Amino acid sequence: MSFISNYIQVHDDPTLVIPFLSQVQQEIHVLESNEVGSLVSYLLADLDIKPKNGEWDETVMTKALLTLKYLGRRIEDSDMLYKRQGIIILMKLAGFLASKDELLDNSSSQEALKCIANCILLNGNGVKQLLLESEYTINTCVRLLDSDIISIETQFLICRILYLMISLDEHSILNELMDLQVPTALAKILTRHVQQWMRDPSSMETSSNANNITTTIPQQQRSPCTLVIEVIKLENIMVTALVESKTIPDDNIDSTLDMIKEQVAEQFAESLTPILDLIFILPHPAPFPLISTAPLTVALRSLDNYTHPVFRKVWYASPTIIHLCPTRESSIALFVNTVIKILKNTLIYMMPPRPSSYSGIQPLSGSDVIPPFLKQQPPSDIDLDHDLALVLSVLTVSLVYANELAPDLKYTLVPMPHSNDDDDERRISQMIFSRLVKILSYSRFPQSKEMVVELLYTHVKEDDAKLIELIGYDYSKPFLITKGRDTTLLATKTLNTNTTMEQDDIQDPVTQIADMTDEEKEREAERLFILFDKVQLQDKKID
Repeated sequence: MSFISNYIQVHDDPTLVIPFLSQVQQEIHVLESNEVGSLVSYLLADLDIKPKNGEWDETVMTKALLTLKYLGRRIEDSDMLYKRQGIIILMKLAGFLASKDELLDNSSSQEALKCIANCILLNGNGVKQLLLESEYTINTCVRLLDSDIISIETQFLICRILYLMISLDEHSILNELMDLQVPTALAKILTRHVQQWMRDPSSMETSSNANNITTTIPQQQRSPCTLVIEVIKLENIMVTALVESKTIPDDNIDSTLDMIKEQVAEQFAESLTPILDLIFILPHPAPFPLISTAPLTVALRSLDNYTHPVFRKVWYASPTIIHLCPTRESSIALFVNTVIKILKNTLIYMMPPRPSSYSGIQPLSGSDVIPPFLKQQPPSDIDLDHDLALVLSVLTVSLVYANELAPDLKYTLVPMPHSNDDDDERRISQMIFSRLVKILSYSRFPQSKEMVVELLYTHVKEDDAKLIELIGYDYSKPFLITKGRDTTLLATKTLNTNTTMEQDDIQDPVTQIADMTDEEKEREAERLFILFDKVQLQDKKID
């Protein structure tokens, strides 16, 4: 007997239809194309009629929508789901066609939102246009985001749907979103959850359900972390799209673009206060702070949304930062040292020292901070390169302003010769600097390599000769050429100059021969052989 005839027999009995739908989900790969299409049509028709007649309760509706979501992944066989009639039924179940005084937030409305998000992802343009035909769609989305009683799951799904719609180059909804004050709604979400985390950091892991939804269908409750991440991602794409949509090519493109960025940054300035608390006040995930799915990483990326005047205004007006840093110098020190701490922990994660190398130092404190749901596989080199380059970029910019506003600021980045630093500070600066130099030899991290040189160039206050003394001519040359410098003259000047830093000042205990294992010694010997071959080849070219 076919799946279709079985469904016709059981769909009027809620006690039988749920086991049948579970079987469909498990055996979806064996369904024929015509069976998938027919099941989608039957489910849509029943979802449109049976809840109104009281024949299907919340549990059956949720199970039917979950089955629709699975069937919808076979796009060619489930075309009815992507047509006007199917999308309208999903919109109605999600609450997009409800009156202005009504907001739906239950297990079936959440499953309908998931179906809509999947439909946009799999067949974007057509579904997007059908959603925008209703005058209530965007308005309902913003009201759900603005409400204080809506569940985390629903607000997460609304953010995901808006993100997908904007990512499809749909700038037409931007003006409507801004008119409905969506930046204020998003800022409310960020502020509410970040303040709760500051009162109780353990609440970052706690799932929340505002309406205490109960159902026999297993529900994966979102953590507040996932909602905060999705809100910041939505803001990031909105800022980018708004700047692009407002930019008109003209003769003064640079000044026009700066003005547009300033205006857009002002519109999202309300979100910057909780974002700063997330980066500079709350504990970071450890042992690796730059997890791609961590709030810290997306918060760092969002700093690009704000121009310097907007950032400075919000920074100095932040109640938390004012309380911690009563002076301008202490405020700048908090910024620079926090970013250096993120950089340090990231570098240690990438290149861990030998256990005996840093006895007494605890650089990776807070190892229990990372929520369990973020404990995933190590990030790819591409993600790690992107996120590390981001931290290096933020630190570079901060040092530019620190050199201007707080020239006496003390920070641990490069070990200074004959300095009065205590042993711990000196070892930490050795640890950071040696790893920065190692990155310059890694082909795996092209973006980070560029930013390391940029950072160290800022550190030496853009002194070409000091940069060459610090990291060598070979690493400095490509960067200085891009700056229009005469590298030949610089090489001549520094050729016979002893390096400012003593060898012990930049050597990391992890690379000392005495501490190496046999395997590490073998790799080091292989590296030296390769370098020797390169030198011989270079000599032959010169001859």
